[in-house]
Amino acid sequence: MQPYQGDDTMRLVQRTSAQPADKQRRPQSWRLWLAGLLLGLPALAFGQTAGMQPVFKLGVGARAIGLGNAFVAYASDATAIYWNAAALDHLQRKNLVVFHTRLLEGAGYSFIGYAHPTVQTGTLGFGIINLSVGDVLNTSPDGVKLGKGSANRSQFLLSYAKQLPLPITVGATLKIERLQLLENNATGVGLDIGLLYHPDFEVSLLQNLTIGFNLQNAVAPRLKLVSEQEVQPWRFRMGLAKPIGFKGEGADGINILLGALIARDEPTRLNFGTEYIFQNRAFLRVGYNGQSLNFGAGVLYQNYRLDYAFGRYSDAASDFGPQHRLSLTVEFGKSKTQLIELAQQEELKRIEEETARKLAWQRQIEFENLLTRGKAYFNQGEYFPALLKFSAARDLFPENAEANQWMKRAEQKIAEERQKELQMVAERERLAAERESLQEFIKVQFEKGMRNLETKQYREAIAEWQRGLERDPENQLLKEWIAKTMTEIRQINRELLARARQAEKQNRITVALDLYDRILKQSYGEDEAERKRIEARIAQLRRQLTFNDLFRKGLTDYISKNYREAMKSFKEALKIRPDDPKVKQYLDDAEARANARVEDFASETIRRRFLEAVRYIQQENYETALQILLELQKQQRYNKRILDAIDLARERLQRR
Repeated sequence: MQPYQGDDTMRLVQRTSAQPADKQRRPQSWRLWLAGLLLGLPALAFGQTAGMQPVFKLGVGARAIGLGNAFVAYASDATAIYWNAAALDHLQRKNLVVFHTRLLEGAGYSFIGYAHPTVQTGTLGFGIINLSVGDVLNTSPDGVKLGKGSANRSQFLLSYAKQLPLPITVGATLKIERLQLLENNATGVGLDIGLLYHPDFEVSLLQNLTIGFNLQNAVAPRLKLVSEQEVQPWRFRMGLAKPIGFKGEGADGINILLGALIARDEPTRLNFGTEYIFQNRAFLRVGYNGQSLNFGAGVLYQNYRLDYAFGRYSDAASDFGPQHRLSLTVEFGKSKTQLIELAQQEELKRIEEETARKLAWQRQIEFENLLTRGKAYFNQGEYFPALLKFSAARDLFPENAEANQWMKRAEQKIAEERQKELQMVAERERLAAERESLQEFIKVQFEKGMRNLETKQYREAIAEWQRGLERDPENQLLKEWIAKTMTEIRQINRELLARARQAEKQNRITVALDLYDRILKQSYGEDEAERKRIEARIAQLRRQLTFNDLFRKGLTDYISKNYREAMKSFKEALKIRPDDPKVKQYLDDAEARANARVEDFASETIRRRFLEAVRYIQQENYETALQILLELQKQQRYNKRILDAIDLARERLQRR
C-alpha cells in the first residue's frame, strides 16, 4: 500500500505519522490506516487512486447489518435516522438505540439515536455516529516525535418525518459532519432525503408491502482539511419489505427484505435479508450485503431489545474481517394509539363537564324566570298560573326555601277558591237531590284532575275532567278548569316553540330538540298538522346532530331522568362511533333505568347486601355503598330499588 504523493491532505497524514528516513518504505501502521479511513483518503483507506469513500456508509444498528443492510423499507427503530428518515413517523413509541462495535484495537465505531413520535406533528429524530482512533503518532517531516494524538470523525444527525394524507411518508435528515485529525479540524453540512410508500394492493400476496427510498448526500457535506477538500458522493438506496404472519396463536412470522444500492463511483449492489420472529420475543436473521453474508439474532424483553450481528461490512470487507456488533433498543412512553385514545377520553370528559355546567346555568336562569313570572301572576290574583310557575321552579331546585314558600301561598289561595267553588256545587246539590250521585261523581273527577294538575300532569287532569263532562256536559266548573288548563298548555307550548326556534337560530340543536319534545309530550287536542310538522322538524334536527351533540343531548336527558329519550341519542351516537366505551356505559345505564321495575330480591344474600349498602349510605360512606350496589345490579339489572340507591349514592358523592 503506497502513499499518494500528490495530495496535500495525504501529506498532512504523512506528516502526522511520519517515520525516520530509513523506515519510509515500510508499510503504514494500522493506526495510520484508520486515520486515513477517518479522513476518507482513498490511498490509505482502500488503496484506490480516485474517488471518495464515505466512512459512515458502514451502516448502523446490529439489526440492520444482520439483515444485509436491506433496511431502507423496514427501518423500525431509531436507526431510521440513518437508513430512511421517512420511516420514523411509523414508530409508535419513543425509541432509543445504542450501537457499538470495535473495528480494531483502540478504534471504535458507535451510534446513538433517539426518535420522538407525536400524534399530529410528525416525528423528530436525533443521532450521533462516531468513528475514532487513539494513539496516532505525531512526528515532524524530519522524524522528530511530537507526541501522540487522536483522529475522530463524527456526524450529528437531525431528522424529521411526516405521513402525508396519501399512503406516503416523507422524511429528511440534516447532517453536520466533523473531522478532527490531531490539531486539524474540518466541518461540513449535508442532507439526506427519504420516502416510504405503503401501497394498498387488493392481492393478498402483496398486502402490507412497503417500498422505501433514501437518497444519502442529496446535499453533500464538504470538508476541507488544510488545502484538500472532500465532497461526499451521493448514494441512493431503495428496497421492499414484506411481513408474513403465520396462522394460529402467538406472534410468529417472517420478514422478507430486498434492497439495492446505486452510488457514484461504486458498483451497484443488491441486498436481501430475512428475519424469523418467534412469539415476538426472539429473532433470527440472515442477510447478504452485496459482498458477503451476515448473521444476526435478537431478544425482546418488555421494552428492551438486544440485537447481535456477525459478519463483514459491505465495504472494506477484506480489511476488517468479520466483526461482532451489538445494539440495544429501548422503547418507552405511551404509544400513538394510546395517546389518541386518551385524547378522545379527555374530549368526552370535557363535553361531560361542559354539559353539566351549561345545564346548571340553564336551570338557574329558568328557575329565576319562573319565580319572577309566578310572583307577577300571584300579585294579579291569578293563582293557578302562579302555582304552575312556582311548581316548575320547585322541580328544578326542590330544596329552595323561597320556591316552596311561594308555592304554599299559591296552593292556599287556590284551596280557598276551590272551597268556594265546592260550596257552590254543594248548594246546587241541595237544590237538586236527583243530581246528588252525579255531583258526587263530578266531585271525584274534579279532585282527581286537581291532583294531576298539581303534579303538572295536564293531559291526565283534562282526561279526568272530560270524563265528568260526559256525565254532565253543562258543568261549568269542569269546563272552566279544562279551558284554563288548555290555555295554560297552549301558552306554555307557544313559549316553548318560540324558545325552540330561537335555539335553532343560535345553532343550539340539542336545546331545540328538548323543547320540541316537551311540546309533544304535553300537547293535548292540538292541530294534528302542527304536531306532524313538529315531529318532522325533530327528525330533521336529529339528523343534523354530530356525535358530540348526540352525546350532549343524551347526557342532558339522562341527567333529567328522561331515560328513553337519552337511549335514542346514545344509540344514534354509537352509529357514528360504535366502540366508544363511555357512550356504551351511559346507554346501558339509561336502558336499565328506563326498564326499572319494583321486584323482590332474587336471594336472601342480595337482600342482606342491599341493606348493608343502605347502612353505608346512612353512614355517608358512599364509595363503599356504590361499589356494593353496582355488584348487585349485575345480578338484578332492572331492580328499581337497587338503581334508586345507586343514583342516591352518586348524587351524595357529587354534593361533597
